[in-house]
Amino acid sequence: MIILLAPVVGATAKAEETFNVAVRNRQFYAQTDATGNPVTFESALIQELCTAMKVTCKLQYLTFADVLDAVADGRADIGLASVIKTQDRERQYLFTDPYLTMNFVFIAKVGKFASIDDCMVPGRKIAVTKATSPYNFILTKPGLALTVVDDGADTIAAVNQDQVDCALTVTFRALSALLERGNKDAGLETVGNPFSPEGYSGGAGIIVPLHREELRDRLNVALKAALADGRYDALTNKFLPFSFY
Repeated sequence: MIILLAPVVGATAKAEETFNVAVRNRQFYAQTDATGNPVTFESALIQELCTAMKVTCKLQYLTFADVLDAVADGRADIGLASVIKTQDRERQYLFTDPYLTMNFVFIAKVGKFASIDDCMVPGRKIAVTKATSPYNFILTKPGLALTVVDDGADTIAAVNQDQVDCALTVTFRALSALLERGNKDAGLETVGNPFSPEGYSGGAGIIVPLHREELRDRLNVALKAALADGRYDALTNKFLPFSFY
């Protein structure tokens, strides 16, 4: 699915400047527009930034892993998928300043486990999304039986369906999942408190291909302005239950 965002004409705009943008296709708190297309916090944010940059942006909705691949191989100029900056990823992408703060949390059936350590006992069955920071972190914990899925929503479903003991995901996805009626009925809860393992959690930035420093810098300028003038907060209030910045 591709959505074309019309450019705003201005004296400083470069003629016919167009960017291909890859956005994660499944995100909690998603809405739909009048034509039935998905509208998420991240798609609305990049629309604000593209308007501020006076450029045309073509949005394509992909899985998390496909967003990473599209930016890495140059099919996309810009990628938004709540990507946490890590040393490995910095060798593949340029990151803007953070637009979300990410930490991790386990989800399990109500009353099943009391602490984070309970979910990491050897032999526990854990659902985690592939090619994510939670996935990279959980690989460092020996003896766990991992179920690796394509999307964060699938980790929650695995707990709901008793396929795993716990799901490990980023906190804002976990909290939004628990607000959904179906998951309330299933009796899910967070296990312990959100945690931030060193080297695996932190700020999520917009990614662009290596050697695209000018584009990254322009995005940073637009993001900084949106944070300063209230447009970022307005999007947060529209799409999210509270600020994750």
